[in-house]
Amino acid sequence: TTDLNGIFKLNNVTLNKKHAFVKINKAGFFDGSRTFIASSGKINNVQIRLLTKTLKGSFTASTGATINVTVNASVQFPANAIKNADGSVYSGTVKVYAAFLDPTDAELFSKMPGDLMGTRTDNSESLLRSFGMLNVELEDASGNKLNIANGKEATLSMTVPASLISAAPTSIPLWYFDTNTGVWKEEGTATLSGNKYIGTVKHFSWWNCDTPAASAFIKMRLVDLNGHPYSNVWTNLTNINNGDNRFGFADNNGVTQGQVYANQLLKLEVLDACNVYFFIQNIGPFTQNSTTDLGDIVVSLPSNQISGSYQGKLMDCNSNAVSNGYVIYTYNGRENYVPTDANGNFNFNMVSCGTTLPITFTGFDLNNNKLSLEQSIAHSAGAHNIDNIIVCEASQEYVNFQVDGGSMISIIPPVGTVYFSDFY
Repeated sequence: TTDLNGIFKLNNVTLNKKHAFVKINKAGFFDGSRTFIASSGKINNVQIRLLTKTLKGSFTASTGATINVTVNASVQFPANAIKNADGSVYSGTVKVYAAFLDPTDAELFSKMPGDLMGTRTDNSESLLRSFGMLNVELEDASGNKLNIANGKEATLSMTVPASLISAAPTSIPLWYFDTNTGVWKEEGTATLSGNKYIGTVKHFSWWNCDTPAASAFIKMRLVDLNGHPYSNVWTNLTNINNGDNRFGFADNNGVTQGQVYANQLLKLEVLDACNVYFFIQNIGPFTQNSTTDLGDIVVSLPSNQISGSYQGKLMDCNSNAVSNGYVIYTYNGRENYVPTDANGNFNFNMVSCGTTLPITFTGFDLNNNKLSLEQSIAHSAGAHNIDNIIVCEASQEYVNFQVDGGSMISIIPPVGTVYFSDFY
């Protein structure tokens, strides 16, 4: 369960090293997920943006219909093509919840499920380049799940953005997202008709129109001139040949890793505090299926940017170290977070973008549901030690209760009712 800031932390869990998978669910939203490369003994950061579960239309199963998801996507249902969860034919009203993701959306990598790696029909893995993604969920009037009936197919239509139409092949593989493994799987094809990809599917989940490409695995650590890591920063690797992007998120030690285009020259960029990517260097090409550790890559900043490193410690109400906590630090309206270690220590590197705004800090204690008072410090170059941050304020309304010396039970927030009865 996430805290009031949407933060979650999973300790000592066993994950698939190649396809670690985290799934998030919340009422009123489509399930969100992220697939990533897990590093043992390290803090692996993920960010997931949930999409609102929006009703796009309804129809009678016995007649079928075409539902417009957006102006750029639609789904056509034939008559008598819907089944209940138990496989029996459904003939009532079908509610269609759906979302379309434009592949040129700047926030695509935080909104989409998993990552852009897929398994082909021959079980080989490929890097994917998306030309459009569509999610469809069907429910009856009571909210029970529905799907396409056996032997039936629905038709998907997705508009290719104008900037990608010249690269769009006449026929493209379709891929569905496997919510059990966190990997896209090839199934069927779509055909380009004008500026739209049209294809048929036999079941619903996320569907993706993608071209496959050879990949290589790389790892790098971003540091400043003094060797301090750039933590919690977005990186962008652009395939110079086709302009396609791959985004990464550096961990608390500045490390980012994953699959990239093989046999291609790649442009490495880093996102600054003003949400602008600046060029670092070109890297590659890398041989298909190879593994390369680039080691430390020194980030040379533009002349108007200042890099500073910060370290401090979180302490609880009793002056004990907050071992299960984090700090949210904000600069120029952009929030970042850094977790504490076992001794309550935290550290990060901050890059400004020509502004002289202060950095604000707030500490959080996940074990005790506490937060600190907000404080700030002027951003400047060099290393900075922050005074101990005392985390001793109630972070939100809650009720803790205990019955006859039993376990402490928390209700956060207090949406339930506790009844006590005495018997004599």
